Amino acid sequence: MTRRSLLVLAVGFILPFFANGTVLGTLHNAGIGFVLGQGELPFQLPLQFALAGDMGGTPCWVASPSCIVLLDHVLTAADIGTVFHFNPSSPGFAAAASFLTDGIDDEWSFSLIGGSGGSGLPVSEMFSPGLGPDFVGDKISEIDLSVNNLSFSFVSLPAGPISNPGLMATFTQAQLDMTITVQGTPVPEPPTALLIAPVLAAAAVWRRRLRARGHF
Repeated sequence: MTRRSLLVLAVGFILPFFANGTVLGTLHNAGIGFVLGQGELPFQLPLQFALAGDMGGTPCWVASPSCIVLLDHVLTAADIGTVFHFNPSSPGFAAAASFLTDGIDDEWSFSLIGGSGGSGLPVSEMFSPGLGPDFVGDKISEIDLSVNNLSFSFVSLPAGPISNPGLMATFTQAQLDMTITVQGTPVPEPPTALLIAPVLAAAAVWRRRLRARGHF
């Protein structure tokens, strides 16, 4: 085996590790609930997915000045299994990536489009205890939002004033099961040469042994 073929073999072994971004963190939540409104409404969830940067306790649905909206989309049952991808060509991605790598905890925001309420999930929940609070130092290449499941139901909730707590009405609610995945390059990234060098060294030892045995 020639040195060139050994190099081709080594590069072929290393390149797959660089072909796609490494998964830096994931966050799964099976129980994000939304009350869509009073009455038996169409089974549609007008979802806004955003990042509230550096503003702990100030989610996007109260007009956080650092709210980076990544997605405005009306979800239906047909969207189950869909993965929404956000990359450097997506609006707001650069700002979101900057917040996610500055060493300050941020908040993933889920709210109704044009609504007044929602749910927030700290970015620090994507890390094991003692790690985080964000992807400081890493280079983020993609943010994915996976719709694992989406269900709708009717529920009876209080509808009257405080003075009449017994007044009930039918409301439509949605339940979202989703996963957020952040991909990128951990920093510091080992130089490619350092990764290839051990492979070449091992190949050279193997080649010398074969030569000593008279195989080539």
